[in-house]
Amino acid sequence: MAMVVAADRDRCWGRGMKILIFGGTGFVGLNIAAALLTRGHAVTLFDRANLPAAAQHDFAGYREALTIVHGDITDRRAVMDVVAGGHDAIVLGAAITAGPAREAADPEQIMQVNLLAQLPVLVAARRSGVARIINLSSGAAYGAAGARHALLDEETACDPESLYAITKFASERVAARLAALWHFDIVSVRLSSVFGRWERATGVRDTLSPHAQILATLRQQGEAVLPRPGVKDWIYSPDVADAVTLLIEAPKPKHRIPVSSAVSPNLARRRPSIFTARRTGRRYRFRVWSRSLAGAPVLAVPSRRSI
Repeated sequence: MAMVVAADRDRCWGRGMKILIFGGTGFVGLNIAAALLTRGHAVTLFDRANLPAAAQHDFAGYREALTIVHGDITDRRAVMDVVAGGHDAIVLGAAITAGPAREAADPEQIMQVNLLAQLPVLVAARRSGVARIINLSSGAAYGAAGARHALLDEETACDPESLYAITKFASERVAARLAALWHFDIVSVRLSSVFGRWERATGVRDTLSPHAQILATLRQQGEAVLPRPGVKDWIYSPDVADAVTLLIEAPKPKHRIPVSSAVSPNLARRRPSIFTARRTGRRYRFRVWSRSLAGAPVLAVPSRRSI
């Protein structure tokens, strides 16, 4: 079994690292890849889906540093082969964000992709001497606890409800247990309410962000109709990518489960929201804001700003 010696770890915490991203051509994966590439790292994207046309254009200048591997996260042999290629860090980002209909129809696939596929990656990473694993979890892991607490942090007890939330929380616990047993560096990060660049319908996210739905409706000259007021925090996808990049590069992360955005609906309702700018019944109009976004090639919302 390959082991990572101190000199190798020192080399990892800087520029020129080799990073493997499972779920790499997905919404969040592409944002992480972009952040890593701009910081001088070599990136391998492992995914069933092709690189979208917009990303092909944006990544054209990084051909020497970018590798695309087509494969299924549930294919143990494909996973072991790509991990054996030699990487300093791995991002576990493949997931199915399922709604109730898919939960009822295909719970097995959700469990396979979101949880069980994690184990071959971790085993192969340990054997190959990978220095750090970043497990992308979700704020959904808090579940019903979000209605009981005004502010959520790393110490808040979780009460997951949906299969997506349950598998994400379970992935954290599995990662934490194996990290302790193996003396292995695994960091779980809970992402919450992400929107922004490269968000699109890929077949693995049953509900896109309201921002993406609004823009899609606008392009069709329609009116965006939301089921409830948009009174929650959102985080811009490039900001998520920056945070994950810092976790990859950090010599020693402070928390095992950092939180990207964890304000509960109870607290969010006390603050004004851009979604409530104009209301008629349950119809919300976003004329100035959404038109300015629609005219841009990406969701150009100012960085580090909650909406």
